[in-house]
Formats: sequence, C-alpha cells, structure tokens
Amino acid sequence: MITEQQQEQAALFALGLLGEEERRHFAEAVRADRQLRELLWSLQRTADKLALATPAATPPPTLKDKVLKRIAITQAVPAAADRPSFGVAGAPGFLFHGGADP
Repeated sequence: MITEQQQEQAALFALGLLGEEERRHFAEAVRADRQLRELLWSLQRTADKLALATPAATPPPTLKDKVLKRIAITQAVPAAADRPSFGVAGAPGFLFHGGADP
C-alpha cells in the first residue's frame, strides 16, 4: 500500500521538485516497490502530457530590450572584487538608501 507521504513524494519527484537527499531516498524506495514505481511512471506521463498541452507563450515585445538594458547596467558596475575596499573605517562616510529599480 502506498502511503499519502509516498504519493506526495512521487508527485514532487515527477515534477523535479525534491531535494537531492530526498530524491536519492525516494529513488531507492521506487526501485524496491513495484506499486510506487507504477505510480511514479503514471505521474511522470501525466506531467509530460501537461507540459506538451500547454500552449507556448510569446513574451512581450519589450522583454528583450529590458533584459539587454539590465545586462548593460550590470556589466557597467564593477564587480565587488574590482572595487576598493574601505572596510569598517570607511563606512561612516557613506549613506545608503533604497532606490527604484531601473
């Protein structure tokens, strides 16, 4: 008999949502239990059918420009290793405040 917890783990496994440790333990349980293996196969087939049945979405036309703008901004800001480090002694001279995302 398959427990409710095993059903939940099978669903999460089929969707690729289990952590590495949980995935390994569940895979061992699946190898040892024919009913659990059949449930997992059924859930995986269903997940595959749902993925194929979902219509492809076209991204908004402005998305490419937004992504490229963010990349340009990110590349323009030097990496933390490239910036001078002032340590704690330099901190009192700085005022940090939140700002709007570009």
